[in-house]
Amino acid sequence: MKYEIPVTEVRPGDILLCDGSGFIFSVLSFLISIFDSGWRKLKRKPWHCRLVVSGYGRAAIVLEALAGGVVEKTIDSIPLSKQRAYRWFKEPINMDFLSTWVDAHLGKPYDVMAYFSTAAQYLLRAIWNRRIPRLLDDRYTCQELIMEFCEDAGKPMQSKRDCPMITDLCKSLGIILSRKGGYKLLSVLKERKTK
Repeated sequence: MKYEIPVTEVRPGDILLCDGSGFIFSVLSFLISIFDSGWRKLKRKPWHCRLVVSGYGRAAIVLEALAGGVVEKTIDSIPLSKQRAYRWFKEPINMDFLSTWVDAHLGKPYDVMAYFSTAAQYLLRAIWNRRIPRLLDDRYTCQELIMEFCEDAGKPMQSKRDCPMITDLCKSLGIILSRKGGYKLLSVLKERKTK
């Protein structure tokens, strides 16, 4: 399924992925590419993500987790040419739900420790082939914020047990294909089909 849409056509509930840059991005991206060939093959690698919470197109307001916490900004606070937009929800999001959700998350602190716990979870999973549940708290990275919104809005991208990485978002949105050339069936969808 194709989720990408023009950035100028975004509406509330759409997801924006912003291109990565800088030294830290380069180092972490290199480490991810060692374990994920799909990431390695991407020419344009996203790193930061944002959620459109009001307005449309170039007048949109986004919610994002930054070092200072969860904040609202204008869509053009990052050049539009460095962003790609994705529509995960076919139907428009209920604005009362979205407003309540934004109010509950606005101002929450940034989750620096998530990077360490996510790395540990993925390394231990590779060794033991089992999940280590992530700590559910009120601190967020940009990926955690998007994943929690999708879960709360009724269309999860992954299991709440998994620590989200940018590659998980890319796989969910069809940017990274599975090794077999098709789209990866997400673990949360596999789990729900078996119940």
